[in-house]
Amino acid sequence: MPKLLVRHPEQGDLTFTLSGERITIGRRVENKIQINHTTVSGYHAELVSHNGRYIIRDLDSTNHSYIEGIMFIEAELDRGCRLILGTVECDFLPDDVEVLPDETGSLRKTVGLLRRQNDELIAKISEQKNQIDILGNVKMLTRCATSDLSSLREKVKTLTHERDALLEENKSLCEELHELRLLTGRGGSVQVARRAAGGDAVANVVQSRFAVPMGETVMVPSPLAVLPAPPLGSPFHEIASLNGKLRSQATGLALHPGDRVAFGELLSRTNEMCRIAAILGPHPVATITANLDALLLDASHHAGPLGQRTLQTAMQTLDFLSRLLTHDMLSRADHLPPSIVIAVDGDKDILPSIVSLLELASLTAIGCPDPRTAIDTLQDNHCDVILLDATLLDAGMPDICARIRALSKHGQTPILFLTGDDSTQHRNRGEMKGANDFIGKPLNTFELTLKAHTWALKNRLDVA
Repeated sequence: MPKLLVRHPEQGDLTFTLSGERITIGRRVENKIQINHTTVSGYHAELVSHNGRYIIRDLDSTNHSYIEGIMFIEAELDRGCRLILGTVECDFLPDDVEVLPDETGSLRKTVGLLRRQNDELIAKISEQKNQIDILGNVKMLTRCATSDLSSLREKVKTLTHERDALLEENKSLCEELHELRLLTGRGGSVQVARRAAGGDAVANVVQSRFAVPMGETVMVPSPLAVLPAPPLGSPFHEIASLNGKLRSQATGLALHPGDRVAFGELLSRTNEMCRIAAILGPHPVATITANLDALLLDASHHAGPLGQRTLQTAMQTLDFLSRLLTHDMLSRADHLPPSIVIAVDGDKDILPSIVSLLELASLTAIGCPDPRTAIDTLQDNHCDVILLDATLLDAGMPDICARIRALSKHGQTPILFLTGDDSTQHRNRGEMKGANDFIGKPLNTFELTLKAHTWALKNRLDVA
């Protein structure tokens, strides 16, 4: 039977065997994790057995739920994965885990162990740096404090060396794992990190035909550019090959958006690219592909026509990936620190949600409630993307974009309008006022995080 491994911060790991019944998961105020079989009141998520598999649903608590770092409302669990259910962290462990060849299985376990050790080391380094910062701000350091400061610095150096060594060994093991995949002929079916939703049957989730609404047009992507390819045999080469096929499929879908079979094939191939990219860890290519996969999966769960916004965002992302997957760009994109995003929105209820979503997507976010606060913040801080509520332009500061462009640090910083009017006429007016792109309201979480990551990388790598 499948199991749910709950990671309690004080009591350690708690294992629950799932026997087919419906259960709910939550945490009480006194930090007590509960598994309940009869009620959903006050809980974060629920697991329901359906046709031999488990469906997980977010219960709309005050905290969101995530699968492998991606927020969800409902998903089917058909493989092992890491879950964050509100404030409860746990692992879903199916009883039908695929048995891999001994060498491959051993390497996968080693890579997983190294990643956990790496996370622990990074957490320790962060804790030590925080202690150093606190001691550094004290005006009068005692002899004891000075000694402690020196000791902490030595510990940070040691931990940093250990982390770098683990990263190198991790990279070497990933390369060996890829070679084993090629030797055993398993191709993309050997995975180090698995997706919690989707899979090979992802094309079957599209149940309705898609059509372009009256009066809307779909932008056809530009012809495929000839760019330097990544090294043969690397995961980047496989991803680049799939990305080229996806661009061609997206072009066909833009011309015939009502073709549900074409959309299913696009979903399936995007999921395959995401599974291959999972081996890259926190590399920007893996981040972009995971967010694109989440956007398309979310679109497939909605009845009715495929939205123009979703299709255009997907095509923009695929065009950007074709430029990112080149020799010089890959080397420049490696080991980049988190991007910084400034979000400007006058709605006091929406702004905190935007900041939280960006931070959950591993972006550093700063929220500004009005344009004047944004200008003051931008004068003193660098950022990679600016999200600007378009309604503020009509609320007394129509020249906000021009004032941002006049700042020495932000002459070329991308500005994305948050707007409820996504018409072509509104987009043209917005471009005249200095906008680089648009994110529609009501906000789609997956569109927001995908565009923020993409435009931040474009800005940092100077990709046109």
